[in-house]
Amino acid sequence: GFLIAMAIERWDLHRRVALHTVRVVGVSPRRLVLGFMLATAFLSAWISNTAAAMMMVTIGLAVLSQLDRDGQGDGALGTTLMLSIAYAASIGGLATLIGTPPNAILAGVLESRYGYHIGFARWMSFGVPLSLLLLALSWWYLTRWVLGPQRKGPDDGDQVIVQALQGLGPMTAQEWRVLLVFGLVVLGWLLQ
Repeated sequence: GFLIAMAIERWDLHRRVALHTVRVVGVSPRRLVLGFMLATAFLSAWISNTAAAMMMVTIGLAVLSQLDRDGQGDGALGTTLMLSIAYAASIGGLATLIGTPPNAILAGVLESRYGYHIGFARWMSFGVPLSLLLLALSWWYLTRWVLGPQRKGPDDGDQVIVQALQGLGPMTAQEWRVLLVFGLVVLGWLLQ
C-alpha cells in the first residue's frame, strides 16, 4: 500500500482523482468539502491514512490559495476543508482491510486466537457501509457547525478546476501503468 501511494503521488494520479471528484460534486463550499472528503476517503481506503491526508492537503491548500487570490476564501472554509481531509482519511481507512494497520491486526488476532478468517471482501461488506455512514455524519457536522451558514461558491470555481485538470494534461503512460497496477492489486486483494 505504501509503495502504491508513492507511485500515485509521484505521477500526480491523486491530484487527477481529487480534481475529477470535486468537478463532479461541485464547487460550492459544502460540495467542495464533500468532494475532498470523498476523494480522501477513497484514497485512504487503499493507501496509508497519513499518505492520503498529505496528498490531499497539498491539493486543498492550492484550492484555498486560489480562492484567497480571487477574494472569495475565508478562514471557516479553510478550517473546514483541512478538518474534512483529516477526518475522511481516518474514516476511509476503515473501509478496507489494508486501509489502516489496526484493521489487519484485528483480522490476524481473530484468525490466530479464534480461527475466524476475515477476508478482504468480507471486511469491505462491513467497512464500506460504516465508512459511508461516518463520512455523511462528519460532512453534515462540518458543513453545518464548523463552516456555518451556506456560502456562495466561487463564480469561476468550475473554471479553476478545469484549468487545473488541463494543467495536468492527458494521462501519461506512467499514470496508466500505476492505475493498472493499482487495479490489479485491488483485484488481487478482493479475490484472495
